[in-house]
Amino acid sequence: MGSVYFATVGCPKNEVDTQIWLDCLSKSGYRILDNPNEADFLFINTCAFIDDARLESREAIEAMGKIKKSFPPKKLYIVGCWPQMDGERLLTMFPFADAIFGNRNIPKSCESFMQLCSHKEQVAYLPDETCNWYPLTNFNPTTFPYAYLKIAEGCDNFCSYCTLPCIRGPYRSMPINILVEQTTHLVTHGFKEIILIAQETTQYGQDLPDKPELVKLLDELNSIEGDFVIRLMYA
Repeated sequence: MGSVYFATVGCPKNEVDTQIWLDCLSKSGYRILDNPNEADFLFINTCAFIDDARLESREAIEAMGKIKKSFPPKKLYIVGCWPQMDGERLLTMFPFADAIFGNRNIPKSCESFMQLCSHKEQVAYLPDETCNWYPLTNFNPTTFPYAYLKIAEGCDNFCSYCTLPCIRGPYRSMPINILVEQTTHLVTHGFKEIILIAQETTQYGQDLPDKPELVKLLDELNSIEGDFVIRLMYA
């Protein structure tokens, strides 16, 4: 199937998105490598929330472009918030990129990559359809001994100064049973600090059928056996 290298720019939520990409790709038979010079497919998971983030993303893309040029016939893909925000304009900005993929539905984007990776022309895959949740089964973050656990995605607030609802889509909470399963997996593998993240953690559960509150989630996670602590971000 080939080998993949991922570079990630931006916030902890992007780190989790990269984990989803890697989980999808590894399940499909792709090898995940730590050296971009040796990989067949180069991915940059970008951030576009502020100017500094776009600059950092641009630098990462240009660095990967140099590697692609030095080691043909590699392919380079730009994924994440920046494609979701600026769309096909990125293909003009970075003509050496083979494709761009948005962040609204990573499993669908992964499927599209596998279908399009042999194409020679540039491709933009930016689905409006959102993925409510994705149960990571091979969740081994590189941040040991702490791990970020995304409990929800998106935002419904539409503040005048913020682009996140346009980039990430509407608020979608992950079911408690899936979060308990993922936390149990992390604790079993020795992680000592589980950091809960979302665009707005205190809104957790209000979109689910039984509307469980964040306190309910914390109670369930606290009942897991093991020596670990839980922290909240983006509250």
